Amino acid sequence: MTSPATFRTDLVSTLRSFGTTVGDPRFWRSRWASAPRSTRVGFAFWLAAVGLAFWAQRLYTPLRHFTQARAFYGIAALVGLCGILLIERQAPVPQPEFAAITLQPWRWRSRREIASAVLVGLGVIGALSTIYLLGKLQAYRFAFWIWVGALIAVLAGAALGVRRPIGFARRPTRAETLEMLAVLGILVLALWLRLPNLETIPPHIFEDEGQTGLEARRILRGQVQNMFWLGWAGLTYLNYGIQSLGLRVFGDNLFGLRMASTVQGLISLLLLYLIVRRLFGVRPALVAAFLLAVSHFQIHYSRDGANFMSGLLFTLLVFYFLLRALDTRSAVDFVLAGIAIGLCLVVYYAARYAIVIAGLYLLQRAARERAFLRRHWLGFLAIGAGTLVTLAPMVVVFSRYPETLLWRSREVFIFTPGVMNHAKYTYGVDRVEDVIKQQVQRSLEAFNRGPDGSPQYNYGGPLVDFWTSALLVLGTAAFSFRLLRPRYLLLGSWFWLTVVSSILTADPPSSPHLIGVLPVLMIFPALVVDAGWRASKQVFGQAGTYAFGLFVAVFLVLALIVNYRGYFKMHIKSRPADTQTLLGRYLAGIRHRYRPYLIGGSVMSPEYPVVAFLSPDLDAVSLRDRPPHVPVENVPADRGLAFVIERASPIHDETLNRIRQVYPGGKEALHRSTTGVPQFTSYLVEPEAVARANR
Repeated sequence: MTSPATFRTDLVSTLRSFGTTVGDPRFWRSRWASAPRSTRVGFAFWLAAVGLAFWAQRLYTPLRHFTQARAFYGIAALVGLCGILLIERQAPVPQPEFAAITLQPWRWRSRREIASAVLVGLGVIGALSTIYLLGKLQAYRFAFWIWVGALIAVLAGAALGVRRPIGFARRPTRAETLEMLAVLGILVLALWLRLPNLETIPPHIFEDEGQTGLEARRILRGQVQNMFWLGWAGLTYLNYGIQSLGLRVFGDNLFGLRMASTVQGLISLLLLYLIVRRLFGVRPALVAAFLLAVSHFQIHYSRDGANFMSGLLFTLLVFYFLLRALDTRSAVDFVLAGIAIGLCLVVYYAARYAIVIAGLYLLQRAARERAFLRRHWLGFLAIGAGTLVTLAPMVVVFSRYPETLLWRSREVFIFTPGVMNHAKYTYGVDRVEDVIKQQVQRSLEAFNRGPDGSPQYNYGGPLVDFWTSALLVLGTAAFSFRLLRPRYLLLGSWFWLTVVSSILTADPPSSPHLIGVLPVLMIFPALVVDAGWRASKQVFGQAGTYAFGLFVAVFLVLALIVNYRGYFKMHIKSRPADTQTLLGRYLAGIRHRYRPYLIGGSVMSPEYPVVAFLSPDLDAVSLRDRPPHVPVENVPADRGLAFVIERASPIHDETLNRIRQVYPGGKEALHRSTTGVPQFTSYLVEPEAVARANR
């Protein structure tokens, strides 16, 4: 056995020898000269394209020389495409290989297969029975539990009827252990960017977050009888069940509501890694997962309590289970893919694109692979069963209100007369062609120019950070148009279908509408990075791999820094808490000891969604712009009074002076936003003072 001293000596000697070798310019020249010509030219083109792309992005942001930036980006895309194609001659994109599938033949008379068929049949029948239970008997709670049981029965039947021999997990290799540690590190980094100060960052609580919280709280308190019926924004209560679960597990407050999105964001990171690993291998998967983990776009919606993250999560669930099922041919994976497809029609609207994209992918596989349908027809039946069981109860809703399927689409469709007139006014044009031109430009430049047009985020810069967006353009040009290859068709249709939908939607770019395409925005740059990595290894060998790895590490650190600064140091300060958020937070702290009297405009209302969620069961009186009748009578003996007067109200000074005269010695405070703008004045009167004034 080698002693520790000998091991250290050998290690130092090896590192010193390696450093001497790679530090010699002749080593690099000799490796460059001996490499294949196509790889050398491709790598040179790749380096030039990356440099041009970063220069173009600098012209976009911060220099704002848009015409020159587009020209440089066009040249960079062309050069990058040529370089990557040349690299792939000698170092092609790897196609991950999986162990051969051995399927056991069906024996329809065996007890296991009979039990499997019975469970699946019972699940389908149970799901179909919910249509009658909901539509005729109106047995809402009973129908819900029958539906849950049907899902469990179908999954259990699929697991029982598995045709693959049961295997046992083997001990991971050293490389697999390092891979798992890298993934764990990315998840820890993501949690560090999403969890601290979750209740106060972002400080501004938009109406959508308040409405989502109110619907989730209704479920939590048992006030929703029919989980399949429509709640706020035309979405079923099943959609708000995710946030309700967050309230139950993490607390009935803003932290619990936002934790539901945080958990969905972390699961989305893991799913993205697994999808890219299955399509392109470990290295691009790690890079893509890291970029998504530090993306300010994903950080924000992982910290926002609204239901937008469900659009991203269920999009990824569809693709993960579908790709896995086609590789493993497992009935459980096919059923889970069907369930995920069904739920895409239940959760946030951005997830519905996944159904079309998955359909295009399957059609292309069927057209290219002769035995595809024959090999997977049982799996497609399992997908159908999973989708049928998931959506069966929704038949009652969709049959009575079929417009709900396209309700949101019609509301924001650009060719709707009202929306088109709004767009013409916004852009200052008169022709439809000019509107479409503006829509195309804004949608295409949303990711590397911005700004975000949505009130939910309203980020002032591009949706993708400076460093990543430069490679995004190269990746889109190099990988999104290879439509004859299924994995690239999946990425290309995923990206371009979302962009086209943005063009046809009012006020692009809108980050909630684009949240489903967020994973692709990280996959394309990861593939560009991997192309350069493969070329470096092909030209310079193992030394090139390590040297390029250092470049990638610097790139990832820069992406982390710019996203962190852009979101936590700049955006948060530009979006301070508004009056309703400050009011809701303030009332939440005093509602048990004081009865609030709200004086001011429409913003001073206890019924406003943000105020109602932050201060539940609030015993408040809204007077609008009317002064209160003081002294106030019929106040419970154990409660004081809290007069809250909007600073902009025309009766602010007069009302406050009158309250001071009637209730002298109260606790007065002026409440300002984080930017120092006065919002409202509060005047607290203790129970003893209330009693004295009423004598």
